[in-house]
Amino acid sequence: MRSALRIGLVIFVLTGFSCRHRDGADFPTLRFPKPTEAVRVVRGYLLEAPGGFAFRPCDDRSEVWLMDRTGGDLAAAYRALGSGPGSRVFIEVTAGVVGPPDSGAGSRYATALSVTQLLRAGPAGEGMGCEEPPASYVYRAAGNEPFWNATVTADSILFVEPDPPARLAFRVTAPTRSGSSVTYRVSTEGPGRHVLALTLARGRCVDSMSGAFYSFSARASLDGRVFVGCAREGDVQATLP
Repeated sequence: MRSALRIGLVIFVLTGFSCRHRDGADFPTLRFPKPTEAVRVVRGYLLEAPGGFAFRPCDDRSEVWLMDRTGGDLAAAYRALGSGPGSRVFIEVTAGVVGPPDSGAGSRYATALSVTQLLRAGPAGEGMGCEEPPASYVYRAAGNEPFWNATVTADSILFVEPDPPARLAFRVTAPTRSGSSVTYRVSTEGPGRHVLALTLARGRCVDSMSGAFYSFSARASLDGRVFVGCAREGDVQATLP
């Protein structure tokens, strides 16, 4: 039974700044066994449970216990995005499968996840969370007021905004990296040349409209106009030099 749960649980994906206070004080400190499986990216729903949190993976209805090693990010996401008792919040995390605690609330579960990083969290709803289609891009950034988004694929960057020029396609070039950030500098060819610089920096970012949590902040400069927002990694790996 435990083996079946483990197989159904781990979802392999190729890898979705305004910060909020981290506070996990509402939940007890737990013992963290060494993961019995390599840390992977998993997606599913965060559920409040007596003494902590449970998790229901997208491809399995069986709930497992969560051991939170994120420094309180899971609790913060649930408080910000949950709609009340019994609600669920979509999360994407890095985690390893472990045995449940020997005692306490988590001991009644057959399996546990040791969660090391919250990558993304959002409200559960139609077309969102586990119902989202595969993210067929390398990165996707978006922001509000003004609304904009930029989608990075292995060979192009598409920048979209409501105002003219509205949609611009750029041929992608190898990005530059500095610490935990990556910057793409691209331009169009021919008359009416446009220049775009898109920087994605790893760190907690909260969408100013939806409240969703992301693991990258984003800053775009298009012809000197600056746009800010959040970003996530997609399910496609870049094939850049």
